[in-house]
Amino acid sequence: AKWLREWEYTVDDVLTATQETVKAQNPSFGYIDSILKNRRGETGAFSGMKAVFSHLGARSMPTPEQLQWYDARLQEGFEPGTIELAAMQQARKNNSSFEGLDFLIGMWRERGLFARAAAEAYVTRNRALLNEFAALLRAADIEKRPTEDDIAAFAGWKEALPDEVIALAAARAKGKSYPISF
Repeated sequence: AKWLREWEYTVDDVLTATQETVKAQNPSFGYIDSILKNRRGETGAFSGMKAVFSHLGARSMPTPEQLQWYDARLQEGFEPGTIELAAMQQARKNNSSFEGLDFLIGMWRERGLFARAAAEAYVTRNRALLNEFAALLRAADIEKRPTEDDIAAFAGWKEALPDEVIALAAARAKGKSYPISF
């Protein structure tokens, strides 16, 4: 009851911990309890990382290193909701790896996106730019999915140039090896 209700582990989490008892000379419920307690950590990061893992679709328990990573992000000033939003964005990209989440959080750190509201505004803006840019590329018969860097370039073009000029440039880029660079 403690493991499932109080500590919010799943049955799969407990079964994973029981598999680690093969390393013990005298496996016991006490040994499983200590494994689960160590995984939980003492920092409160466990429930936050469980939420992140849930968004990523991960079925495993957070490792002590991942809990330390979470605590370090909070110490940097990230709100828990911002980290969860990053996990949701990774899931949307079909990239549920922890490494992908770490990379995205690093990008958001560089952009100063520590608060969830700021990160949501950034995501909303980028999604609108992505949709607009993808439509422009389709209209120019360019089969390429824009990257983050492409979207940033597109945003710069929109600030400096009329839409007609950007559309003309896209039409002329058709058939080029690197149409967006062109």
